[in-house]
Amino acid sequence: MEGETMKKLSMLIFVVLIISAIIPLVNIIKIYPLLFGQAPKVKSKAPVYRAVIISAHLGDPYWDEIIEGAKAEAKSNSINLDVEGSYRANPEEIKKAMEVAIASNVDGMILVGLEEPRFGSIIDKATVKGIPVFTVGADIPTSLRKAYIGTNHEQSGKLVASNLRKLFSTSEKIGVVSLNQDSDIEEERWKGLFETLSKTHEHIYQYTNGDSPSIETQTRELLNQYPDLKIFVTMGPNTEEKVIDAIEERYSMNGIKIFSFDDTKKARELLSSGEINGVLLHSRLDMGKKSIQLLAQWLNKENLPLPTHVYTDIQFIEDKKS
Repeated sequence: MEGETMKKLSMLIFVVLIISAIIPLVNIIKIYPLLFGQAPKVKSKAPVYRAVIISAHLGDPYWDEIIEGAKAEAKSNSINLDVEGSYRANPEEIKKAMEVAIASNVDGMILVGLEEPRFGSIIDKATVKGIPVFTVGADIPTSLRKAYIGTNHEQSGKLVASNLRKLFSTSEKIGVVSLNQDSDIEEERWKGLFETLSKTHEHIYQYTNGDSPSIETQTRELLNQYPDLKIFVTMGPNTEEKVIDAIEERYSMNGIKIFSFDDTKKARELLSSGEINGVLLHSRLDMGKKSIQLLAQWLNKENLPLPTHVYTDIQFIEDKKS
C-alpha cells in the first residue's frame, strides 16, 4: 500500500516538473520574434480622412440629395465628412466655410452648386496647400479643382431638344425662360437646346431684354410678341409655377405645354398632376457618391490621374396623358 502511494506521488511530481518546463518554453516562443526583430503581425486599419462638403443651398431638397449620396459613400471609405455652407446662397458664408476648411487642413473639399468665378481663387489656395477640391452639380472650370462631377449641361440641352423634336411639328413656336441668364449652367443648356432644335425648328425664342427679368415678365413678354406660342421650356429650378401663373393671367392652359430642366420636388408634383408635360431627371445621389469615390482615389493614390470630368446619367420623362 505504501509502495503504491509512493508511485502516485512520484507520478504527480513528474507531471508538475513537465508543466513547469512547458510554461517557460511557451513564453520563449511568444517573445522570440520580438528578440530577433520580428514584430507580431497586427491587422492594419485604413487611415481615417477628414473632408468637408460645402453647399450653397443647404436645406434645399434638390441639392441636399447630393449631400445624402456623399454621406452614405463616405462611411465605406473611412472618410469623416462634415457639412457646411449657406442656407441662402450667401457668398460670404460660403467663402468663410471654405477658408475655415483650408485653415483646418482638411483632406478634401467638395463644393455643391457653386459656379461663381469669385470662388476660384479660394479653390486655387486650397489646391496649392495640397487640399483636393471637387465641384459637384455646377463647375468652376477656370479654377484648379481636381474634377467636376455631375450633369453634362450642354448634353442635357440636346436631350430635351431631341424629345421636343419628336413631340412637335417644325412649325410650332417654342419659348424659353431663364432663371439666371448669367448662369453658365443655363448658358450650356441653351447652347445644347438651340443647336439641336434649330436644325428642324425655326421658331425658338428666348426673352433677353433687361437684366435677368423675372420669370413672369419673360413669360408675359414672350406671349405679347408671339400670342400663338404654345410650348414653354424653363431653364432653372422652381420656375414652372411662375410660368403657369403668368399664362393663366390671360389664357386657359388648354393646349399649353411646359417642360422643365430640373426635377425638383415641385416639378415632379406638377408632372404627376399633368400641369407640366416633361422633366429632365438628374442623378444627384450618384453625384455625391462619385465625388467621394474620386476623393478616396486621390487620397489613396489609386487609379491616377483622375478624370477632370465625370458625367452622371440624365433622363427625360414626359406626362404620357398629355
